[in-house]
Amino acid sequence: MSSSELLELKRNIDKFGKKEHVYILRILKEHNVEMSENSESTFVNMKVIPEECLKEIRDFVCICLQNLEVDKDRAKEYDLSLCTNEAEVGT
Repeated sequence: MSSSELLELKRNIDKFGKKEHVYILRILKEHNVEMSENSESTFVNMKVIPEECLKEIRDFVCICLQNLEVDKDRAKEYDLSLCTNEAEVGT
């Protein structure tokens, strides 16, 4: 994976919540990736993560991003229908 792809992967992971971070940590542990931890964070040198592990993480990130897009679309649909229903009730 190129440096730019690693950076993009990192940026996406940074935006995720705790649940997604925990899942990614499980993937890293399954591949015996060395990590450093403190009271607030876990640190990983992404340049030493095996390619197979990176692919698994990237696949998970892509699924999460697809789910976010679906949820955004669904939320917009509900918002629009709610506004449409209120307008119809008021008339």
